[in-house]
Amino acid sequence: KNIQLNKYKNIQLYNYFVGNSGNKIEFRSNDKSPYLGIERYKNKLLKRENYENTVSVECINIPEFLKQITFDPKYIFMDIEGFEVDVIEQLSEKYLVTKSPILVFEHHERRYDKNKGLKYIRELLTNNGYMTRKVYGNMIAFKE
Repeated sequence: KNIQLNKYKNIQLYNYFVGNSGNKIEFRSNDKSPYLGIERYKNKLLKRENYENTVSVECINIPEFLKQITFDPKYIFMDIEGFEVDVIEQLSEKYLVTKSPILVFEHHERRYDKNKGLKYIRELLTNNGYMTRKVYGNMIAFKE
């Protein structure tokens, strides 16, 4: 709606969630917080019950999606509530080496798995030739 109100013409919207391709995440209108949907997804609490007003969102693998839409961004900005690790792992498989985008992301370390904190993210990025800088609650990663 904001895009229409501001009359932007060069923006395309895709309604996906970052995760393992083929999975779905569910958000329910009666949830007190969107984090409940994330917790259900991360903890594999996929008990299928009939809830009214449930929004089901398909999960995608970022490099596969970018290839599908033939888009190679120079900058990737992420504020995805703890799923930064998933994206950086997906990008580390090949994309960061061949495309080298600048990454900026808000980190949510309290939402990361035990052994996959900021140290782990920095190691992934360093192994792909990136330098990292922490600026307030954000991380910036770029090639030298």
